[in-house]
Amino acid sequence: MIRLTILINFFAALLCVITTAQAEKFPTDSIYRLNVPLTTQDGRTVSLPSLSGHVRIVTMFYASCSYVCPMTIQSLKDLELGLSEQDRSRLRILMVSIDPDRDSAEALRALAAKHELDATRWSLARANKTDIRKLAGMLGVQYRQLENREFNHSTILTLVSTEGIIVARTDSNNGIDSTFKTQLQKLLDQR
Repeated sequence: MIRLTILINFFAALLCVITTAQAEKFPTDSIYRLNVPLTTQDGRTVSLPSLSGHVRIVTMFYASCSYVCPMTIQSLKDLELGLSEQDRSRLRILMVSIDPDRDSAEALRALAAKHELDATRWSLARANKTDIRKLAGMLGVQYRQLENREFNHSTILTLVSTEGIIVARTDSNNGIDSTFKTQLQKLLDQR
């Protein structure tokens, strides 16, 4: 068991070194410069910089949310349906949990299955609490845990370019606005 722990720590440290080298190739205002390892719904650990290369919408959520987060997922699904098949294939969606204590890979996988999310385009992920704060700060997402273990959080969707530059933001509570959709289409047309 000790050998396994040492091996896991070695590979985690190696991932951080690789991630730092990867991150330095991006513009200084890119979200991909953050050294944030993510564990996806399929249990894979990926670095944030390794997600570059696609137009991406990034948001933060938690799996046990029964109100705003399901509405956000539905808004994103509706947005996808409004795209051509070709544009849909160019878009990726990343939802990062603000509740790493409860949102295991299994919980994320169950949520993806419940909402019938296409795993080739949608990534539900978790990170450690420190890294979640870093990413939330860069995305402008505010959250706090309540006494009942639920979260009060903003529902910001952030559109990022293939290089991780923030292009647009919108609040999903009011539906996805036309400016956000226009910016998304412009990015997809550049591909």
